[in-house]
Amino acid sequence: MMSIQNCTQPPSSRDKRIRRALLGGTLSVLCLSLALTSPLRAQDDPQIEQSADGEQAQRSSTPIEIAVNGALTAATNDEFVEYFKALSGDIAIRERNAPIIEMMSTEGPKVDGWEQQGVDIIAELQAAGDGQIPALLRDTRADSNAVGDPSGLARADFSGFTSYILQPEPDAQSTERAFFSVLPGVWLQTVQEVAGRGNARCVTGDLGVVLHVKRPHTQWSPDELLFYAGFVAFLDQIGEKNLCFVHDRGDGGAYTAAAYLLDGTSLPAFTESLPVSVIMDAKKLQPMISGE
Repeated sequence: MMSIQNCTQPPSSRDKRIRRALLGGTLSVLCLSLALTSPLRAQDDPQIEQSADGEQAQRSSTPIEIAVNGALTAATNDEFVEYFKALSGDIAIRERNAPIIEMMSTEGPKVDGWEQQGVDIIAELQAAGDGQIPALLRDTRADSNAVGDPSGLARADFSGFTSYILQPEPDAQSTERAFFSVLPGVWLQTVQEVAGRGNARCVTGDLGVVLHVKRPHTQWSPDELLFYAGFVAFLDQIGEKNLCFVHDRGDGGAYTAAAYLLDGTSLPAFTESLPVSVIMDAKKLQPMISGE
């Protein structure tokens, strides 16, 4: 698994990493890697008070302190999920994510007719599918395992993984899925309610998140736990923006995307970070997850 040293990026490298974020379809846009920011460590937590001799003060433990102290190694899966929800909602973690979210949310000019630009990505994927399941969108970058499913119909078998339902699927008629590998042996499956607006796909409602891991939480280090919690918090914070995305055909059958707010305000930094995606047969998703 990735160590804290490997996923900590100095400020000078963050802009470059933004352009390599894990983004595919509309929902995958929410799946920016937490590696874009420095993962929170025990010594970074402003809530952890230190006494004069460097020892942690004796008081009620915060969720981050519990994580750092490794108090969850004996927790049941249900106990762990309840704790994880508190940890990913911790104010210190959300504040840690805030600068990158603010930068990605920098507003550009409003664009007239923005929702009529581009192509109907659902129709494009249905035409490329097998008649039952529409095709998927896969990020073309060699170092990214991110697949967007704008139809919301794709399913995958995670046998051999321990699965944690961190946030339940929204009960909605129109949803969009994404599957992406955070680290080797770790996949996140996300489900979001979406609404069509012309050719645009607009994210609405709550975000469902399932974490699939080869190594259960009882074997995680504090750094791993904080990394996953920070990642999920990041998805929630980006999801609160209610973003819209318009896809368009690029060169060679690939697709590009542009990001907007609901009123047509453009988001240049977000748009610049979006990858070029290509159509992928839905049948190829399972071999990718299984490592075949």
